[in-house]
Amino acid sequence: MKSKEFFTVKYEGTDLSLKVKDYLSNEAALPLEVGQYLYVGYYKPFKNMYLEFSTHNTEVAKIDLEYFDGSNWVELPNVIDETENFIKSGFVYFPRPANWKSTEVLDDDLFYLRVKTDVNLSVGTILKGLNILLSNDDDLAGIRSNIVSKHNNGESWVEKHEAARKHVIQQLRNLGYRKATPAADSPIYYADEKEDSILYSDLTAFDLLEPFELREAAKFYALSFIYLDELSDEEDDKWYRNGLRHEKRAAQALNVYMLKIDSDDDGKEDTEESEGNTGTVLTWV
Repeated sequence: MKSKEFFTVKYEGTDLSLKVKDYLSNEAALPLEVGQYLYVGYYKPFKNMYLEFSTHNTEVAKIDLEYFDGSNWVELPNVIDETENFIKSGFVYFPRPANWKSTEVLDDDLFYLRVKTDVNLSVGTILKGLNILLSNDDDLAGIRSNIVSKHNNGESWVEKHEAARKHVIQQLRNLGYRKATPAADSPIYYADEKEDSILYSDLTAFDLLEPFELREAAKFYALSFIYLDELSDEEDDKWYRNGLRHEKRAAQALNVYMLKIDSDDDGKEDTEESEGNTGTVLTWV
């Protein structure tokens, strides 16, 4: 399904996609063992994901990511793993391989990453969510050092980061960022009378070629949600004022002059896309 806003996630013959598509509703046991694989896929190449664990791995392991090159599964190079082999929650990001090909796993033909380990992970490892985020608690701590330890009793604010991602994407949609494809067996028409020949789809976080271009905006939106929705007891208290201040900073950070959008929906950064989009645009694919 194109333009969906979550990964296809499969482990040991089981589809975990709906369990881990967000960071609130469900979770899935992930005691990954040697010889087992976790598959994370989407209909086009991607370059990052965020894993939130409710119970982290406690074993000293080496987690490797592989991609399919059309013939074989090969190690994904230049991976930055902020989970440090699943011992904590964090971003995993990497350059998109130029020779990454789709392949079928449990009836779904997608661009997959195959995740493996060199030792069995701890039995109680539980994955709470696996999706795309634009910010995390480390970003918040750079603004308010005790925002997690004191104001959330050491628990993650991941749900606020998810809310911030959704808000940022909706703001971009409101500005006019969207994708359009011709209806089946028909060319793209620009004339108004041919408008019915066009199928429109919403922008998603997977269409951001450089997701961290919006990290500042997401960070300050997450802070504003924390102050306004969790810490403020009444209008115009100090938390409320802080929330409004961070909301203003988020709106300013969202005003990105150049934003790299996957305009042809192929998951690759083409020459024109690398130049970025400026202002309100209609993205044709």
